Amino acid sequence: MNIYALKIGENVELVNDPLLKEGIARYGWSYVENANLKVMEKLSWDEMTPEQKDCWKANFLLKIKPGDYIIYINTPSYGKCTLAKVEEPYFWAWDKYQGDFSHCLKVDRDSIKTFDRNAKEINPSLSRRFKLQGKYWQIYLKEEFSELLELLDSGELSGDYANADTRYNKTLEIIEPDLKLICSKIQSHHPEKTMEELVQIILERMPTVSNVERKSGASDKGGDLICEFDTGMDFLGIQRVERCAIQVKSYINEMDYDRAIRDIENVFKAEKDITCGLIISTAEKISERFQEKLDNLKSETGKDVGLIFGKDLARWFIKYGM
Repeated sequence: MNIYALKIGENVELVNDPLLKEGIARYGWSYVENANLKVMEKLSWDEMTPEQKDCWKANFLLKIKPGDYIIYINTPSYGKCTLAKVEEPYFWAWDKYQGDFSHCLKVDRDSIKTFDRNAKEINPSLSRRFKLQGKYWQIYLKEEFSELLELLDSGELSGDYANADTRYNKTLEIIEPDLKLICSKIQSHHPEKTMEELVQIILERMPTVSNVERKSGASDKGGDLICEFDTGMDFLGIQRVERCAIQVKSYINEMDYDRAIRDIENVFKAEKDITCGLIISTAEKISERFQEKLDNLKSETGKDVGLIFGKDLARWFIKYGM
C-alpha cells in the first residue's frame, strides 16, 4: 500500500462530484488533448511538445496501483481531506471531460471517506502530512494511516477540535463564501505599494519571524521585502535563520504577468544569502503560464519559492493580521 496526497487548489467541483458519483479520481496537468501519460511514456523528451513536457509532471500517476490510497487535501473544503482506495490504474479521459483534469484513476466508492485533518484522534505526525507540501507528495506513515482507516471505519473519529489551529480552520469553513470578497477588499484598500506596508505588518506578527526589512528604489534588486525567520529545533541546538525575498503584487482577476518571478530571480542572483522566495498577490487566480514559469524558477535555482494569492491570502490575513 502506497499513499499519495494531491493538491487541487480551487478545482474542488471538478474533482468532488465525479469522485462521489462515479468513483473517478481526477487530476490536473492535463490541459492538452495529447497529454495521455501512457502514450507519452513511450516518447523521448525531445519528441514531446512544450505542453506535453509540462503535463508530464503528473507521470507519478502511472506508479499508482490498485490497493494504493489517494488523499485530496482541502477537499471538499479547507481543513478537510477526502481519501479513496484505488481500484484500477491510470487512464486518460479527454473524450469524457474535454479539458484539464483528464488524468484519472478508478477508485472503490465504498472506500471514500472525508475527515477533518486536525481531529484530535489522528496521530500528530500524520496530521502534519495532510498540510500542503506541493502539488503532490507521498506519505510513508503506513501504520499511522492504517490506524486512521480503522477510526474512520468504526466511526470513532469525532472531528472534535483539539487546538487553536483546528478552531481557526472551523472558522474558515464558516466564512469560506466570503474569502474572495475579503481578498478583493484588501486589494481595493491597499493598491500598489501600500500592499507592501500591510504585508510587512502581518509578517512582523508571525511568531517565527525575527526581522522584516522593506526595500525601496533601484537598490532592492527585485525584492519588495526581505524577511528573516527561524527554522530548526532550538532546544536541540539545531537552529538557522532563513532569508526570504518577498514580492508583493496588488492585482485583480488572473495573474499572468511574470514580473514578480523575474524580480525574485534577480534578487537570488544579487544576494547569495537569500535562501528562498515568496510571491504574495491579491489576484483571484494564476495562469498556467505563470505557474509553469514559477516551477521553472524553483527547478533552476534549487530554492523554494512560495505563492500566496486569492482566498489563501485572505486566510493568511485573518490568521495573522487581525
